[in-house]
Amino acid sequence: MSGRGRRRQDESGEAESLTKEEDAIARFLRFNCPTKVGNCNGNDFSYFIGLKAVDTLLESKKYGAEAKDPKFKTKGDCEYFIRTLIEKGAIFRAKK
Repeated sequence: MSGRGRRRQDESGEAESLTKEEDAIARFLRFNCPTKVGNCNGNDFSYFIGLKAVDTLLESKKYGAEAKDPKFKTKGDCEYFIRTLIEKGAIFRAKK
């Protein structure tokens, strides 16, 4: 079978992995972002809207603009980080 369903890999052949900080923020996003439930081919799945994910990161007391050491100061910072998570395979982008 061809590698159609495999994760993207860099030139060295290894899949990119998350750093500890990225993993912690991804888990925070997973458990604190409001989700909806969808149905595709008879399977239920949970998903979230990108705007809600950006708002969750920006308004968080731990990582947002109001934190002691803010990781995300603007919406652009949040969008860039979420795109990084998509590229590394931590979250998936789905189309209706």
